[in-house]
Amino acid sequence: LVESKLLETNVDKVSVNALVQLEEHLETALSVTRAKKTELMLKLVE
Repeated sequence: LVESKLLETNVDKVSVNALVQLEEHLETALSVTRAKKTELMLKLVE
């Protein structure tokens, strides 16, 4: 999804809904990444 939006030759044609969905997807991915990082850091402390 991200690649398809980044490869658009005419960004003006990307809908607001598509951008909102992309933003939500990126926020979810970031949350998952941060949670995994925290989990790994806590394992190192133990």
